[in-house]
Amino acid sequence: MVDPDAALDKVGPTLLACLVLIQIENDTLKATMIESLDKLFQFQQNALNLRAFRQQLIASNIANADTPGFKARDIDFAAALSRATTGHSVPLRTTSNRHLGAASQNEPATVLYRTPQQPSIDGNTVDMDVERNRFADNAVHYDANLTVLGGQIKLMLAALQG
Repeated sequence: MVDPDAALDKVGPTLLACLVLIQIENDTLKATMIESLDKLFQFQQNALNLRAFRQQLIASNIANADTPGFKARDIDFAAALSRATTGHSVPLRTTSNRHLGAASQNEPATVLYRTPQQPSIDGNTVDMDVERNRFADNAVHYDANLTVLGGQIKLMLAALQG
């Protein structure tokens, strides 16, 4: 006859090792799932951050429409989004090779000066019709990004709830 305690002593370490491996695989699976969720929402996060930054620039252009010498600014949204999704950052421009690189960056994209269609006498390059059009277009795209992100979250919740 087999002694149950002796059998448990022989199986115990093996069972414990199996439980540890299951826990490690479970933790790895959770980490992988979190990384997948992060990647899923990363594109929309980058797009929303860039849209918000662009909205600030356009609002600044509108606010300075009557400021002599003000130059209208904007970003190349497609290039900035491409750079953000591939993990490249905007390099800092230095005037000396002894300058130190910054630890963080305040602007998520390279700011460009817009070429005026009809320059003004006082040097201001803001065209209010163009700025209002770009402001409205950017706002619509921002709302569309929020709608897509909301849809992704609802889809994820539906999948988790079964």
